[in-house]
Amino acid sequence: MCFVCSAMNSGSDIELPQTVQFSPDQLILNWTQVHDIGAGLQNMGNTCYLNSALQCLTYTPPLANYMLTRQRSTTCHHKPGFCMTCTMQNHILQVFENSGKVIQPTGVFKALKGIVKHIQYHEQEDSHEFVRHIVNAMQQSCLPGTK
Repeated sequence: MCFVCSAMNSGSDIELPQTVQFSPDQLILNWTQVHDIGAGLQNMGNTCYLNSALQCLTYTPPLANYMLTRQRSTTCHHKPGFCMTCTMQNHILQVFENSGKVIQPTGVFKALKGIVKHIQYHEQEDSHEFVRHIVNAMQQSCLPGTK
């Protein structure tokens, strides 16, 4: 049982989650294997903020370890709709499958308007704000009953 779940059972009024998406014993904080450096990201017209955010997320070991297992695409409840977590999984897989090359992050680029309503294509944006929106969209996509 996870720490949060045991804390919730100790007289709290908070309901236990119906499902546990990521069990703490499955969370691996370090790289599980050595990877060649992944692909670089091509600027698609003022997308430096997007590229830098994606690079940070792609090389975050716990996230990358999970995405590289391809487990998300088998458990996703959004098929055939949009899922930011699946989009991120596809991006990370593409980065590591194209080591030494340059790729366009088109999957995430196409998802921009769906995750950040006020964003303008080909305009400079804030990387930190964009990361917050990506992480929020991934979190929302993991919750049952969300669109």
